[in-house]
Amino acid sequence: MKYITLAILLGLTACGGEVGTEIVTSTKQIVVLPPEKLYDCPQVESFPDPKKLTDLQVARLLVLQHSKLVQCKNSLDALKKFLEDAKRTVETSD
Repeated sequence: MKYITLAILLGLTACGGEVGTEIVTSTKQIVVLPPEKLYDCPQVESFPDPKKLTDLQVARLLVLQHSKLVQCKNSLDALKKFLEDAKRTVETSD
């Protein structure tokens, strides 16, 4: 009986078959949520009537809008950097 089992095992390994080998693959999903402070995109709350604006008021409104857009751009840049760092951290930990 021992010799029959040994012959079967030798036959399987000679044919390229592997006994008791399993390949297990798995994926790990990680959700990274950035902090709320990175979603800072302020807007001008209300625009005055454009028919009644003076040149100075238009200039001030443009400066205000520009400053808010710069703040939003900085927030989006910080958000992008946060997500890139998180991606790099996840990839190196795997």
